[in-house]
Amino acid sequence: MAQDQQTQGHGSRRSVSHSLEVRGSGISENRVAAYLPAQYHLAGTYEDDEGNLVVKVVGYDDAGWTYEDYVKPRLASGNMFATCEVCDRMQALASDVMPGGSSIW
Repeated sequence: MAQDQQTQGHGSRRSVSHSLEVRGSGISENRVAAYLPAQYHLAGTYEDDEGNLVVKVVGYDDAGWTYEDYVKPRLASGNMFATCEVCDRMQALASDVMPGGSSIW
């Protein structure tokens, strides 16, 4: 029984890792952290070229707690907006079309 619990445990469902940049009016590390599920963590802050605070977040999808379906909309509900470089690249690759209109997939 203990073996079954270990293999079905929280870590067995890990899938995609994300590195996010969160922007928004009046954001802070504490405010961003309040909107994140347990498997997403603060990774620091910096100021962008316009002097706005950007909060870095790292984490991974786990079961229903995914970047696209939970983290991104949850942050947006607080007027904070996340970008994920890897996600954006994957989406761009998926929408690329080869000459003649056939998909790369």
